[in-house]
Amino acid sequence: MDLIVSIALIALATLLLAFVWKFMIKDPAFWMAAGIIFTDMNRYGKAHSCFERAVKLQPTYFDAWSNKGLTLYKLGQYEESIQSYDKALDLNPIFGQGWYNKGLALEKLGRAVEAEDAFQRAEDLGVK
Repeated sequence: MDLIVSIALIALATLLLAFVWKFMIKDPAFWMAAGIIFTDMNRYGKAHSCFERAVKLQPTYFDAWSNKGLTLYKLGQYEESIQSYDKALDLNPIFGQGWYNKGLALEKLGRAVEAEDAFQRAEDLGVK
């Protein structure tokens, strides 16, 4: 009898884990949180993959676009970083930190005039 109960508990736990995993895989907030954790660990490649998944699941998730831009910046992919910031700013044009971060990427590419414009927009929105 104990063996049957043990097998039943293992089966139930397996089903529960499968259900939770299926739910989390389709939740952009899960991928956003995972990306933030990887970013905090300086694992930018893994973080980028998480943010990429979040924006695929929810294309209007401007924070995920912005964080994707940050990871691309940290990976030295400045042009791609700007594209992600542009998407975030299309979705939320008053996102001051996005303008500032875009300015940093533009600066890395030597695009000083555009960078200064982005920094000015960030400052106008209260970000220095």
